[in-house]
Amino acid sequence: MCGIVGMFLREAACDESVVARMRDLVTHRGPDDAGSFVAGPLGLGHRRLSIIDLGGGHQPMSTADGRWTIVYNGEIYNYLQLRRELEAEGVRFRTDSDTEVILQLHARRGDAAAVALNGIFAYALWDRDAERLLLVRDRAGIKPLYYASGPQGIAFGSEIKSIFRSGLVVPILAARHVAEYLLFRDVAGDETLFEGVATLPPGSMIEVLGGVAGMPRRYWLASQPVEPFRGG
Repeated sequence: MCGIVGMFLREAACDESVVARMRDLVTHRGPDDAGSFVAGPLGLGHRRLSIIDLGGGHQPMSTADGRWTIVYNGEIYNYLQLRRELEAEGVRFRTDSDTEVILQLHARRGDAAAVALNGIFAYALWDRDAERLLLVRDRAGIKPLYYASGPQGIAFGSEIKSIFRSGLVVPILAARHVAEYLLFRDVAGDETLFEGVATLPPGSMIEVLGGVAGMPRRYWLASQPVEPFRGG
């Protein structure tokens, strides 16, 4: 388990200290390492629980040319298979992590990379050249990813409390969902127990340009067949 946070502002530079405070609210999700990345209006933060590539998987992680940067929470079961495919295409890896596989897969295949991933994940991917942020969540929604979008921009995180720490949204209880939450310990659909805070639907991604978030779009449906998992 790791923790990811971030914000993409519309008309202001991102404050790295704010990103650090958002990030460190979820230290319990990743006590082994921490990192931040800030580029103008964009800020990304990561708390790491080291599982794969204990010494080389620091995040945020960027490609060698600096174009692509990722913060990621999860585990990719077929990352070794995908790594071999990418190496056959000439990609050279600097780490043994599944994080770098996701990064290089997007650099090669764009948004279609998400379809190739077999695992549980939530990640944010920054494309410096296009000034584009992409938020992605696994097919079954095992790994959490919440976001809040408003006039100042968008904030996101593995836990809702990090979003509140961004200062972009004020905690307001969604009273209409209280009974549902007490009965099921969750809120159905994309809404949450707080006004203005949504959860990214399973099997979906969101494109953010200029701090403005688009609508979630599905990259996978349960009715679509899944290629059998062949192991590492």
